[in-house]
Amino acid sequence: MLKFCPGCGLQLIAENLKFCPECGENLSKNQEQYKIKDQKKQQSMKFALKIVGLLSIFIGFVILLAIYIFPVTEILGQEITLAQVHSLCGNVVVNALSVGSCSGVNDKFYFQWAGGAVLIITGLIEMLLS
Repeated sequence: MLKFCPGCGLQLIAENLKFCPECGENLSKNQEQYKIKDQKKQQSMKFALKIVGLLSIFIGFVILLAIYIFPVTEILGQEITLAQVHSLCGNVVVNALSVGSCSGVNDKFYFQWAGGAVLIITGLIEMLLS
């Protein structure tokens, strides 16, 4: 049974169709030729999913690394990363003196961590399922 129409690429759900419901392509001729095309199309879709998975993993790691590498502010002439600011906000005295600005820093820190982790997990799932 064909999984895709060779004429228009429509995914075929019903079995034993003689013609494509979308473009009218004759599906009964040269079934072997169409099976080869189906297999190639499925292989290319799996390959594309693996590429998307790898890209998701890469972007997730870049986001996580950015938290620790790229400075977001400067304190007393020293550049500070988001992770360092988050760590400073964990100090009770600094948190009390910051008058609420630490909550915004913590939100950014956790949001970036969650975003990076979700991208990595999604990429891994795409890689495993393809």
